[in-house]
Amino acid sequence: TGIEAADGAARLTLDGRHAGTPPVAHGGLILSLAEAALSSLGAGAVTSLQAQRVAPARRGETLVAQATLVRTTRTLAFAAVEVRADDRLIARANAVLAPG
Repeated sequence: TGIEAADGAARLTLDGRHAGTPPVAHGGLILSLAEAALSSLGAGAVTSLQAQRVAPARRGETLVAQATLVRTTRTLAFAAVEVRADDRLIARANAVLAPG
């Protein structure tokens, strides 16, 4: 897919492969970007991911997902993710991770 991820962030520049109908970024792609950011935190495997799309993203835009650990316990980690295109919020997500 062209996703680059490290240190809690994931990046992708959208092209024609990433669009659905209408021609905006597919929701599954946005979730994949969020999950790549979460995985790069190194806190464990994503066991639950809930997301809300806020705005469309279009071809040519670069999406950046930034994941942040909110809380960790002995058995779980809780995280939040924001996906942005420049200064526009595209999506928000909350996740639960389990150490692997």
